[in-house]
Parts: sequence; C-alpha cells; structure tokens
Amino acid sequence: MVLKSVAMQTAKILMIRRFQRFLEASAKMDVPILVHPWATVGEERMPEYNMYSIGMPSETALAVGSLIFSGIFDKYPNI
Repeated sequence: MVLKSVAMQTAKILMIRRFQRFLEASAKMDVPILVHPWATVGEERMPEYNMYSIGMPSETALAVGSLIFSGIFDKYPNI
C-alpha cells in the first residue's frame, strides 16, 4: 500500500477560488482531503477551559460544513 499526502497550513476555507486548482488536482489524482484543525473557535471567550475539547471539534465542523454547503463534493465527489 502506498499513501500519498500533502499538508498545507492555512487559515482559509478550502472552498474559496484560491484553492480550486488544488481541489481539481486532488480529485483528478483521486487523493482525499483531510481537514485537521489548528486554531480553536472561541478560545478568547473561554480561556480557562480546555479548548481542545470544544474548539477543535467546532473548528472541524466549520471547515467540513463549509465544504459540504459550498457544493465542492458535488463538483469533486472523490475528494
């Protein structure tokens, strides 16, 4: 088994025009996209709590939700 991957650190959502060529190439090569959160949502409002248990899942949901509702998976179903 051979696994290939690309990592990119960005605070941008993947559905924006800037990433269209990346998404198109990923679909053409049949390479899935992994969303891994980095920053946490709401950290500034609740600094005394462990934001990895709240913020990271929220950030992941926002990232994946933006992809779902953008229609990206309709255009590129194999990513």
